[in-house]
Amino acid sequence: YVVTSQRNRQVELMMDRMRESTGVRIIKRRDAIKGVLKALKENTLIAILSDQDTHEAGVFVEYFGRLASTPKGAAMFSQRTGAPIIFAESYRQGKGPLKVILKLLDQSNLPADADAAIAEITRRFTKLLEEAVRRHPEQWFWMHRRWKTNPPSVRKGGLEPPHPKGTRS
Repeated sequence: YVVTSQRNRQVELMMDRMRESTGVRIIKRRDAIKGVLKALKENTLIAILSDQDTHEAGVFVEYFGRLASTPKGAAMFSQRTGAPIIFAESYRQGKGPLKVILKLLDQSNLPADADAAIAEITRRFTKLLEEAVRRHPEQWFWMHRRWKTNPPSVRKGGLEPPHPKGTRS
């Protein structure tokens, strides 16, 4: 599980303990390249949450009708290693256990250009995420400003795209 360090060290320790208590092995983002490649060589499943704003380092793909800077790490690892991407969605059904749905991401008919292929893979899994949120919007709890970073065309003086209906950044 690739995780970002938290500003509050106590919160980070608490979150790490909770994750590790379930058997999850943590890879800190600063160690992601080496840690993920090692885990993949060991045939270990890797979880990479790909729904935060990654500033200029991300790839801009549409999310709820607006371009959002999106992490491209999962797509890059998949392209580099041939590892498949499995999109995971979970939601509560009443007071019962979580329902988990896994979908193998379609990586057929990708562009030949590596950067374009990474962007397309990122677009495809972001579309799956949007579909999952639309199915269960009451269960989408997000504290981050998802559309914080404007695309390059907007930063160069273009008009900012409108906010998707019902969202704020």
